[in-house]
Amino acid sequence: MGRKYTYINFVNDDGRNEITIRTESSTNINLSGKASSTAINGRAGALFENEGSATIARRNTSVTVFHGLATTPSNIQLTGTHSEVKDAYVTNIGATTFDIVVDSPVTANRTVYWKAKVGEGL
Repeated sequence: MGRKYTYINFVNDDGRNEITIRTESSTNINLSGKASSTAINGRAGALFENEGSATIARRNTSVTVFHGLATTPSNIQLTGTHSEVKDAYVTNIGATTFDIVVDSPVTANRTVYWKAKVGEGL
């Protein structure tokens, strides 16, 4: 029998291939790249870095974020877009979600940008 290869393609938003990987093994594939503004590092099909935005709704003090990572993140960075969320912080970090929290209810919908990573540093 001939060799059996696994192909992994990451496609950007306009449909062009950004990364193509060919491997003889489907375990412990090490890769690094960028697809649709989401960094990918580690095993095939597993996200170890992700980023996005979340909105704390008017009169609320928190929002739950589904981070999409392979496991519980060890580092999360927040950037608030308004003075009401500039001191936002993270609580309840879990395998699928974390909460972004502020101390006082916001007076309007407020966006907070986040970056999360499994492992060291951001």
